[in-house]
Amino acid sequence: MMELPHAAAGVEKQLEQLMREIAQTADRLSDNAELQGSAAGEGPKGKLIIMGSGIASVGFTRDTEMHIKAADYVFYVVTDAVTKIWIKESRPDAYDLSALYSDSKPRYSTYMQMTEAMLYYVRQGKTVAAIYYGHPGVFALSTHRAVSIARREGHHAIMKPGISALDCLCADLGVDPSYPGMQTMEATDMLLRGKAPDTTMHVVLWQVGLVGVTGFRRRGYLNRNFNVLVEFLQQVYGRDYVITHYIAAHYPTIPPIIERWKLSELLRPDVQAGIQGLSTFYIPPKDATECCVEMAVRIGMAKPGSQPWTYPAHKDIDRYDEREVQAIRELSNFRIPADYQHPERTRAADFMLELTHNLELQKLFERDPSAALSGDSFPGLGAWERRLLATRQPSNISCAVKGADTPRSPGEQWIIDLLAASSLVELYSGILELSETAADPEAFLKQWHESQGYPISVSDIGAALPNVGATLLLPWTGAYYCPESDLTLIVMSDSQKLSDCLIYLNNTRIRKYSFANATLFWSQEDGNPCHGMLTFSMPVRMTDQFARLAEGKIWRGDHPPEVNNFIATELPCPGQNMHEKEAGIDSGYGQFVIQLYQEGQWSPFYQLYDGGSALYIGNKRISKLDRSGGTVCWLQAGGAFDNGCLTIYMDPLTGLPAVSGCIWVEGASMPTADNLRGRWVPRPLSVWAGGYKHMEGQGHVPTPLTVSCSSSATDAAVYIGDQLTNYTFRNGTLHAVAQDGTAIEGTFQLAEHQQRCFVGGLIRGTVEEQLLSSSQSSPEAWCGRYGTIRKRKDGTFLPSSIMISISLASNSDGPKVELLDKDRSIAIRNVVYNPQHRGIAWHEQLNDTEWSDYSNAMIKFHADYVTGELMFVGMCWADGEDTPGNANWRGSSLWAESPVYHIASADQGMQPHICKILAAASLSEGSLLPASLWERWSVTRKTVGFCYGALRERMFFSIK
Repeated sequence: MMELPHAAAGVEKQLEQLMREIAQTADRLSDNAELQGSAAGEGPKGKLIIMGSGIASVGFTRDTEMHIKAADYVFYVVTDAVTKIWIKESRPDAYDLSALYSDSKPRYSTYMQMTEAMLYYVRQGKTVAAIYYGHPGVFALSTHRAVSIARREGHHAIMKPGISALDCLCADLGVDPSYPGMQTMEATDMLLRGKAPDTTMHVVLWQVGLVGVTGFRRRGYLNRNFNVLVEFLQQVYGRDYVITHYIAAHYPTIPPIIERWKLSELLRPDVQAGIQGLSTFYIPPKDATECCVEMAVRIGMAKPGSQPWTYPAHKDIDRYDEREVQAIRELSNFRIPADYQHPERTRAADFMLELTHNLELQKLFERDPSAALSGDSFPGLGAWERRLLATRQPSNISCAVKGADTPRSPGEQWIIDLLAASSLVELYSGILELSETAADPEAFLKQWHESQGYPISVSDIGAALPNVGATLLLPWTGAYYCPESDLTLIVMSDSQKLSDCLIYLNNTRIRKYSFANATLFWSQEDGNPCHGMLTFSMPVRMTDQFARLAEGKIWRGDHPPEVNNFIATELPCPGQNMHEKEAGIDSGYGQFVIQLYQEGQWSPFYQLYDGGSALYIGNKRISKLDRSGGTVCWLQAGGAFDNGCLTIYMDPLTGLPAVSGCIWVEGASMPTADNLRGRWVPRPLSVWAGGYKHMEGQGHVPTPLTVSCSSSATDAAVYIGDQLTNYTFRNGTLHAVAQDGTAIEGTFQLAEHQQRCFVGGLIRGTVEEQLLSSSQSSPEAWCGRYGTIRKRKDGTFLPSSIMISISLASNSDGPKVELLDKDRSIAIRNVVYNPQHRGIAWHEQLNDTEWSDYSNAMIKFHADYVTGELMFVGMCWADGEDTPGNANWRGSSLWAESPVYHIASADQGMQPHICKILAAASLSEGSLLPASLWERWSVTRKTVGFCYGALRERMFFSIK
C-alpha cells in the first residue's frame, strides 16, 4: 500500500494537484478503447472497487473494510461526518471527492470530474477503492460511468452493494414491494416526462428536496420548485391525500424521520422547511385494479401499460462528448472551496463511533441520554457537546460531531455583508466602476474579492443573491401596508439569525415564525392573532423610490382563503431629520443606551451619557469634544474609546434623539462603517423610585436613601435625610452629596424575584461604609405617563389616543390615576394597588362614551431597567361586558415621550395611525432594540437598492 502524508492540509493540497494533473488529460480522452489504451501507453491494468457505506453511520461490511485498507488509493463521497472521520482514521490519505461540489457548478460537471478522479490511478495499474454513501449504484451517475469506462478499457471493475435508502424505507414503513407492486421515480424526471404516478402501486419519489435543481448548494437546497411537484401530485391523488416524508436514520439509536402530511399541508412554508436534499416521498396505493384476463392467461399476473414518452429508453452515460470533456478541462483551475469543511476529530465523534459497536452504550443512550453522556459512562465530552447529543436530534448530533455549523458560501456572505453596511456598498460601487476600465472586468473583480477575503467570482455572486433573499429576513427589513385589511407588517432584522429578527403585525409581535423560500409563515396556534403565509418579492425595476412587496394569505381559524387576501406594499421610508442644537445650549441630550459592533456582532449594551460639555461611555469621561450641530467628535481620549465621531439626530419615526457613528482605538484607522448605534432613553433614575434601607446587620441609619418622583416632575428627587440638589445619575451610577458632607455613590441592580437594590458606598466624614440596600415595590415606582395600545377585533394591537397618568395621591400612599385624551381628562376613583403583583385595578361606572371602555381595569407594571422604560400590560372593559380572557391593553412611558405618537395629521405620506404604529414598534422591546426601526430600514433600503438594482442593471446576472 502506498504511503502518503497523513495531515489533512497535505491531502487537500494533493487533491488540488491531482485535479490539475487530470485536467491535462482532457484532450487525450476517447470513447475508443484502443485509442484510449494507446494514449495511456498500454500500461498495466488497474482495479476499481466501488462500495457503499450504507445509510447508517459506518455501515460497512467486513470485506469493505478489507478493500479500504488494501487499496493503493481511496476516494469517498459520504454525507455524515461520523463516517468521514472513520474513513480518515482508517486511511488518512483518502481523498474526499465531495470537495468537487461547488455552489456555482452544475452537478453533472462534478459527476464527470469524480469519474475521472477514480479512473486516473486505475489507468496507471493501481487498485482504487471508492466509497459512496448508501448503495453506490442508486442515484450515482459517476459510479456507473466509472465502472462502464473501466471495463471498456480492459480494467477490472466491480461495484459492491450497500444498504440503500429504499431498503431502509421498506423496513421502516413496512412496505412489501411485491404486493401490489412498486414504482420509483426521481421527482424532477417524473415532471419532465409528464409521467403520472401509478395510483395502484406503492410509489417512491426520490430527491423531492431539489426539484428542477441541477446545481449544488453546500448549505442545502432552496427547492423553489417544490410547489410544482405538490400541485402535480394533487392532480393525481387529490388535494388532501396523505403521503409520508421519509429520511432514513443515520446514527445509532436515533429513529428515522417519518412524517405523514396531507398534500395540501406540504404547501405550507414551515412544513417545506423540513424537506431536505435527502428527503424521499412514499405514496401508498390509492386505487384497486382488476386483472386483465388475457394477460393473466399469458403471463400469470396483471400489469398496467406504460405511457409513451419522447425521451429515449436508454441514455448513454459513458461518452466523451464536448460537455463531458469540458468538465474535465475545468479542473485546471480547481481549488478547494472556501466553504468546504474538513472533518476534525471531536469527542462527540468518538462517542458516536463508540455507539456503532457498543450495544450497552446504545441501550443507555436510548434510555437515559444524560447518563450515557456523563463522565462516568463516556469521559471527555464538553458541556456544549453533551447538550447537543442529549437532544438526540440528527441535526444537533451532526453539529456536535463536526464541531461547528457549515458556513454560508463566500458569495452569500459577501451579499450579507453588503446588505449590513452601507459604507461597504459605497466602496464596492466604486470598485465596479473601476472594473469597467480593466481589460478583463471579471478577472479584476475576482482578484479584488480575494484581496478582501472573499474567494468568489461574478457567477458566485449571481448564484448567491437570490439565495440570500430566500433564506434571510435581512433584505426585507421595513414596513408594509395592506389597505384592504388595514394591517401594517413590520420586519426588523440586521442579523444572519432568523431568531434575532422581530416581526410585528400592527403592534402585535409575531412569535414562533418560520421563513423559507422568501415566505414568512406563522400560526395562530402559537399564540399569534392569526395565521399568516406571506411571500416577499423585489420590484422588477429598482428605481430610487422602489417598493418591495409582501403578498399572501392571513386568516383566523382552520380554513385558509382560496386566494391571496393580503397584498402589502412597502411604505415610504422617511428621510433623516438632522437635529440642530440651539445656540447657547450646553446641557447635552442626556442618557442613551447603545451597542458596539465587536468581533462580527453587535455587543451587549453600554450606557452613553451626553452631558453637553462632556460625554460618558460606561465609566469613561470624554471632555475634549468638537461639536457641530448634531455631530460630536473627539481624539486621543485614551482607552477603548480613544477616538470617536458620532451623529445625534432626531429619529423620524419617533421624534426622539438617536445616535450612530464610530469609535476606534489609538493607532487604528477610522472604521469605514458605523460600529456604534443607540437611542435616547428618558429619566432612567425614576424607575428606581422608592426607599432603600440597610440590609439587616449592615448599618444603623434607618433610611439612608430615598428616590422619589411624580408624573409631573422633570426628574426624580434624591434624599439622604433632606432632599439633595447636587447629584448626578449617569450610565446607571448615582453620585450624591448631602449638606452635612455625607456622600453616596453606587449603582442600582436587580436581585432575586425582581427585588430592586442599591449597591454602593456611604461616606460620612472620613468613615466609609459599604451599603447594600433593598427597596420594596411601591406605587411611587410606577409614577409617570403612559402611551397605550388596544387590541382590536382581528386580534392585533393598535395605538390608542388615550394616555394614562399615574401619580401619588396627596392624602395617602396610594396611586392617583387619570385618563387623558388630548385636551380632555377624567380621574379614576377607587384605585387599588397590589404591591405583591405590582399592579392596580379599579371598578368605576364611566357613562361617557369616550371613557366607557375603561370602566374596569386590571393592569400589572414592569420596567426595563436598562432604558428606564416603564410598562404595563392588562385588561380594560366596559360595564356589562365579560372580563377579557387575555390582555387587551398595553402601555409604555416611552410611547408617551414620542412626539410622533401624539400627531393628529398625516406625515411623510402616511396616515396618522400608521405613523403611530411605526413609532410604537420602534420603541418596543426596550433594550433588546437599541437600534431603531428607522436606522435598520433606511440602511437596508440603500443596500437592497444597490444589491438588487445596480448589480442587476450592470448585466452581471439576472434576478427573478
